[in-house]
Amino acid sequence: PLRVAYARIAQESNAFSPVLTELSDFERAQYISGEALERATSPEHPELGDLFHNAELSGFVRALHKLGSGQLEAIPLFSAWAIPGGPLTSDCFVRLRDRLVKDLCSSGPLDAVMLSLHGAMVAQGSEDPEADLVDAVRSVVGPTVPIAVTLDLHAQLGARFVAQVDVLAAYRTNPHRDHDRTGFRCGKMLVHKLLGKTNPVCAWRSLPLICGGGTTIDFLPTMRPVYRWMTRKEKNPRVLGISLFNSHLWNNSSDLGWATHVVTDNDPELAEELAEELAGLLWERRHKQPPHFPSGSEAVQQVRAAKIRRL
Repeated sequence: PLRVAYARIAQESNAFSPVLTELSDFERAQYISGEALERATSPEHPELGDLFHNAELSGFVRALHKLGSGQLEAIPLFSAWAIPGGPLTSDCFVRLRDRLVKDLCSSGPLDAVMLSLHGAMVAQGSEDPEADLVDAVRSVVGPTVPIAVTLDLHAQLGARFVAQVDVLAAYRTNPHRDHDRTGFRCGKMLVHKLLGKTNPVCAWRSLPLICGGGTTIDFLPTMRPVYRWMTRKEKNPRVLGISLFNSHLWNNSSDLGWATHVVTDNDPELAEELAEELAGLLWERRHKQPPHFPSGSEAVQQVRAAKIRRL
């Protein structure tokens, strides 16, 4: 069978928080490997404890089993997830990166790698942590082994990161409720590539836009037509996947901005066309600003006054 390794290193970071994230923060949330990760990504067990029964890695494993025709073997590495917080310390990030390299090296020959990342991680000593992680994977598996990645739709895309990734899928819901489906979509694209059914090619656009789209909620009027456009375009069998990114504001990146990403089946011209068209749709929504945010005390008063509230 073709051997596909999978792992997670994910945190949404706030570049301006003085409280740094240590490895112990990952250990308190989720830091599992091997058989424990294999068990967590099986249908019978929760992947992220009480938070999500099935998340990205569960969806990915499900795609391998359902679509792989018995020709694919899932190789669990490790999952490191921490709640949102300040930047990772240099020591924390280096240890996670080196753990990823070590586990890949000790896994034997691999035919593909799947990573569940966030896309808005900040770390001391790294200008683009997720790009550094993908570079580390590439240094182990070589230039021809496919790398598939799932991201939060608040991810920050950069050229170095995109250049190293063969398959990319982002959440399509905000608030996020499609973690498992995102992993399955990513896994489907990777499986079909490995089985020779498709040849994914990508195009992307980066926009000088960090605030717009109203609340960027997928089911509200401002963004709902955009997601419906994406769904319609994906009915074309040549279109394998479309993602948009309303970047995380607290990233402090020189490349900060919204982005679009399109994967097609061996049709680079179509990928470029759709990435450009989606960028235009997002740009049209730049004037729809978020609503007024209440102060902390105002927010507490609103919650206490709400007819439906958690007691």
